[in-house]
Amino acid sequence: MTSGIADMPKKISNEVLQQAQELRTQGKSYEEISKTLNVSISWCWHNLKSVKTIGKEVIDELEKKSRTRKGVSKGEIAKAIEQDQSHEQLHKDIKKVSQRIKKRSKENIIRPNWMVPQFSEYMTKQIVQEAMAIEQRTHERAYELHVLLLANASTQEEKDQVPTVASIKSAICGMAQAMTSQSSRTGGLLMNWLDSLHKTSLKLEERNSKTDLVVKVHKESVPKELLDLDDCAY
Repeated sequence: MTSGIADMPKKISNEVLQQAQELRTQGKSYEEISKTLNVSISWCWHNLKSVKTIGKEVIDELEKKSRTRKGVSKGEIAKAIEQDQSHEQLHKDIKKVSQRIKKRSKENIIRPNWMVPQFSEYMTKQIVQEAMAIEQRTHERAYELHVLLLANASTQEEKDQVPTVASIKSAICGMAQAMTSQSSRTGGLLMNWLDSLHKTSLKLEERNSKTDLVVKVHKESVPKELLDLDDCAY
């Protein structure tokens, strides 16, 4: 007499699930996925029924366009594959399709929407320059806030609580990214986050004696060791 444990279906790992989802996205049938990954067809139906398939004919058409002089933009890929799905899932599908097209040939061109074909080099230089300017300004402002907090810390405990330049910079970058994210804005996530931060800050001020920050206005160059721009987390 068996205990019944041996008859229980084996647990499928997350890695196998991800592989199955990828194969389904590529248009593979449940039977093909079942044979490739050694899973049951019923398991495929249960776990993959919500995965959107992107047919080979769609990929072929997009690849054909990627070989033209203008290449294919990610916006064009989005229009070709967009279905009833979330912004986050659409972003993932665009990435998967882009990878599939690139794997077919290194000559296939997939460009960001802002890279206008006839002005591609100019736009790339401008975008990089603007990004570097914003990065530099963010770094300088993070340093200014760090120094300001240190100057107003009256005890060692308060000094230990002052966030690092990298931490402040990461917070600024993270919030700026959320503010430019369409999914965060449309889904109300950004407003909920800002409201939560506001409520937390008010509670902390109620628990701590509120003092005014003493702001000394003076220009101070950022130390050379703090000019490393790799610490900013995007």
